Amino acid sequence: MTRNLCLPLILIALCLLVTSVSAQEKTIVPDVLKKEIAIGYWSGPAASDHFFKLLADAHFTFAWANEQNAPEAFKLADKYGLKLLVIDKRREVKPTDPKFDAALNGMVRDWSKESSLWGYFLRDEPHRSQFEYYRDLSAELRRRDPNHVAFINLLPSYAGKKSGIDYLGTKTYLEHVRSFVDIVKPQCLCFDHYGLWKDGTIRFDYFENMRIIQEEAKRAGIPFIFILLSLQIDELDYRNPTPAELNWQVNSALVHGARGIMYFTMHTTPGSEKKGWLDAILDSKGNPLSKYDVVRQINGGIRRVNDLLVDLSLDTVWHTAPLPYATNGRPDNDPILSIEGGEFVVGHFTDSHGKKYTMLFNRSTKDSAVAKITVSGTSPWTLVDPQHVQGITFKPNTQKNSALLTVPFNAGDRRLFLR
Repeated sequence: MTRNLCLPLILIALCLLVTSVSAQEKTIVPDVLKKEIAIGYWSGPAASDHFFKLLADAHFTFAWANEQNAPEAFKLADKYGLKLLVIDKRREVKPTDPKFDAALNGMVRDWSKESSLWGYFLRDEPHRSQFEYYRDLSAELRRRDPNHVAFINLLPSYAGKKSGIDYLGTKTYLEHVRSFVDIVKPQCLCFDHYGLWKDGTIRFDYFENMRIIQEEAKRAGIPFIFILLSLQIDELDYRNPTPAELNWQVNSALVHGARGIMYFTMHTTPGSEKKGWLDAILDSKGNPLSKYDVVRQINGGIRRVNDLLVDLSLDTVWHTAPLPYATNGRPDNDPILSIEGGEFVVGHFTDSHGKKYTMLFNRSTKDSAVAKITVSGTSPWTLVDPQHVQGITFKPNTQKNSALLTVPFNAGDRRLFLR
């Protein structure tokens, strides 16, 4: 009898232990990733009053600093309402090194109490063989400071074996991303994908890459950030993005539920012009070029609806025909019955109050479109982003319990509706 009573108690204790361990293993997403759509850049001028003012005026949310200029950079960040991603060499001390604790403790001590800290840069594009190392480093950093981002950027889907070098270390890109998520347990996913070829085409796997990152981020319950191309790179055969193509790249990420964007690059790095790195957002001296005003408008459009966007969770995303490589078409029982008039991406979202939203994205980088959308039901769809668009009509058909929604788009535009 005693043994029969003990067995259930032991099982209950084991269940509680497993539940406790699972709760401890769940990644905590810092508030800096919950409260605003992150808008940053990759490769920019050193911290200065001039540069940080340009960032603030163009609605960027974070900048970079290193351990040498961070004290001054934090003052400037506070002045202009920016956050900082810090590159500190003490992150390079390995967990097996006797100096590891002192190095990491010093890094956290020096920066974690700064109100404008966004996170700590750890690594760009790690190989699969390095995941366990960054698992240990990230875990130790999060244990000391769970309130800021341990930032790692992943390779794009077109990375693989080139010139005898295996960049991924896995058989497939999906395996690479999934291994990173499961092993490192990051607070967010970040990846770059530069898909604009000089011949006017888009990389065939651009939307596949976006889908894999979005699905793995959703599976892990973490946000993702997309790094997009902002300049011409002749040596890599990348064309110079037009204003519409800058907008297109940003919106292609937002319709997939991205919580952040970064521009590669912010400036034309000194000397890179010789290799055909041309026409970034700023020139090599940090002065605005023509793209600066374009980026300012794009970022401003995001900031105006920030509180709405950060409250949305992606339910599903799909493409109209012709389907890009490795993407999903319309699912059964979708509230949109049909779309005519162009090529689009549809993202359905739910906010924290259970309200339903749909974002529509014109998938063309060149052509404007007028979408004729047949929706289920006769309840009106209300445009919430942007606020001022002419030519939208909504005509209910009570006999068929449907409605025809007509929506104009410029190339690369998005429209967000409350439905």
